[in-house]
Amino acid sequence: MQTYIRRLSIAPLSFVTLYRIFVFTIILLLCVLTAWGYGFHPLSLTYMILSVSFGTRVGLEGILLYVTPLLLTGAACLLAFRLWIVNNGAEGQFLLGSLMSTWVGLHCNFSGWLCIVLAGLAGIAGGVLWILVPTLAKIYAGVNEILTTLMLNFIATFIIIYCVTGPLAGSFTSSPIIPIHLPLLWGNVHIGILIALFCVFILAWVSTHTKWGYELRVCGASTQAAHYIGLSVNQYLFIIMLISGGLSGLAGMLEVVGTVHRLQPGISNGLGYLGIVVSILARNSFLSLIPSALLIAFILNTSIILQTQQLNNAITLIITGLLLLLIAIADELAHYQYIKIYPKQKEI
Repeated sequence: MQTYIRRLSIAPLSFVTLYRIFVFTIILLLCVLTAWGYGFHPLSLTYMILSVSFGTRVGLEGILLYVTPLLLTGAACLLAFRLWIVNNGAEGQFLLGSLMSTWVGLHCNFSGWLCIVLAGLAGIAGGVLWILVPTLAKIYAGVNEILTTLMLNFIATFIIIYCVTGPLAGSFTSSPIIPIHLPLLWGNVHIGILIALFCVFILAWVSTHTKWGYELRVCGASTQAAHYIGLSVNQYLFIIMLISGGLSGLAGMLEVVGTVHRLQPGISNGLGYLGIVVSILARNSFLSLIPSALLIAFILNTSIILQTQQLNNAITLIITGLLLLLIAIADELAHYQYIKIYPKQKEI
């Protein structure tokens, strides 16, 4: 008997599930060891985290407020992945969207709903404009989008710092409070979560039930096949990249108008980068973005709870980084399968 290892083009769902359960088990064990190392009983600390996160109104509000931008930045990154494009610039697009919507919110003299719509369009436009240069560089010059989108994040960060200390300066190194607010659904949870869910469901439906979604899958699967049947890959790339940037810009608008109500440095809180984590956890499924965003939102909310117990916030970042690393390794291992081949017996 001989044993071979072969790589499957599509990882079986059973393999993916098994490996991910193993990864989450490792993460839980590391969390237990960390709690012991800081002198906390793991069970009591776990009970406190769960009871505060899901048993109190403040905890649930915090999770839902994190879910809203994570759904949109995750959808932005996942949509780009459909064409094997890595949008590392969701952070910068988020910031430009928040900047543009803040400017509209501070200078709009129309009625409340019209100002909200204009702020939303401005946020989308900010994200689109910030991804436009990397998109054109990719299409016409073949420049790798991973580097260009990533570098623009740092430029966007300094633009925000300049604006809140200059043209849009208010108090405490932030802009003045924006006079427009998104309608509230429950506590501090605003209508933005419904907008984010609507975007996710629309993308899921379009990608699976329309001709455009089918052609997008063809372009992502094989550029040669797409050219053979007459599809313009660059045209789809252009559209997808702009939609991706617009989703991230919309996330920035919802964060400003719905949650923070002012522009300030660090408003993104890494939500653009975490969108990449959410999209990887979703495994190319838009509907899977919902549980993935809930998981990351729970981790972020847990970091706030841990800070009340005098624990370092860096622990959460380490756990998130390890989760992403182990998930990436596990998803790759899920493609491999052992095959046993028995030698044929000679006929007598």
